[in-house]
Amino acid sequence: MYPISAQLAAFIAKTESFTSDDSSLAGLRHNYDRMCQAFTPPKPEGLQLSDFSLGGVGVRSYLPTAPAPTEGWPCLLYMHGGGWVVGGLDSHDFICFELASALQVLVIAIDYRLAPEYPFPAAYQDCRAVWQAIQAAQGPHAINLQRLVVMGDSAGGNLAAALCLG
Repeated sequence: MYPISAQLAAFIAKTESFTSDDSSLAGLRHNYDRMCQAFTPPKPEGLQLSDFSLGGVGVRSYLPTAPAPTEGWPCLLYMHGGGWVVGGLDSHDFICFELASALQVLVIAIDYRLAPEYPFPAAYQDCRAVWQAIQAAQGPHAINLQRLVVMGDSAGGNLAAALCLG
């Protein structure tokens, strides 16, 4: 076995502290949310967060408090990971506010429906509905469609790729 750093060992121990004998869907979601919250750093200053609906789907925007660019905000459309089963706006908050703060762009995170309650293609359909609403200039933010990035992690990365393929 290879030695690991003390930092990595501490990370693994902290992650494993959120395991449970409760393997129910509700238990898995609860433990995942608790784990994500435990790793979430304080929110940076200079961002406005707001929850609203685009295309009939819940989203959260992370908007820098800097003046809006005249051509509209560059925007990252973000889809969270979680195996299509866990995760949501709160679990991936820290990624979105870090992106918005560091890059000074608008980030819109999608609260897509989760399996197994909503099987495929529900999550994709939600992401597509948000994409179409942005393309139709719906919503409270002026977005520069020439500077719109679609991204995600894990299952969200799969959804981002599927969205780009159309």
